[in-house]
Amino acid sequence: MNNQTDSKDQKEVVFPKVISEVSQRIAPVWPLDTAIAVNPWWPLRDKKFSDVSSNLEALGDVKCLMPKAFYQQHWWKTIKLVESVFGSRRQRVASHRPDKGDES
Repeated sequence: MNNQTDSKDQKEVVFPKVISEVSQRIAPVWPLDTAIAVNPWWPLRDKKFSDVSSNLEALGDVKCLMPKAFYQQHWWKTIKLVESVFGSRRQRVASHRPDKGDES
């Protein structure tokens, strides 16, 4: 009988801690204006993005990043844009290089 009392006391001590931990994992829903655009991944906000991303992809086929080709395409578009505005790196270096005749 004493074991049952000890077990009950233990649950009462642990229960509030569990409630506190769970309440930190639930996104706020009141007032209503904050509930409209709540991030569904709110409970994971304290974890590293790389860990969350890999877990979501493994467990729910959720892609947190675009495919590699997407980033490569945008990288090259950006390079081309910069070169069209400022010229290529090779052209910039050549235009700032002193003539050999001026070095004497």
